Amino acid sequence: MNSFKQFFLSGTPESMMRLMSFIVIVTGIIIAGVIVYLVLFIPDNSFVPSLVTLIGILIGAGFGGKVIQTFSENKNNQNGIN
Repeated sequence: MNSFKQFFLSGTPESMMRLMSFIVIVTGIIIAGVIVYLVLFIPDNSFVPSLVTLIGILIGAGFGGKVIQTFSENKNNQNGIN
């Protein structure tokens, strides 16, 4: 529990962005597993496109946020901002 609290403190090696990315990607994997189950066992598959879109949005948010953070950190380092 103590290491989990470290994610909420600034100036520690733990990263909230890494934690958020991990949670988003695990959620996407779980939803993908649910989709596979539903496709195999429920004959009406009209809901699958919406769930695939949801997975795309979740994974895009997980990776997109990290890309934006990395770009911002690189720009700040070039300007001498810590």
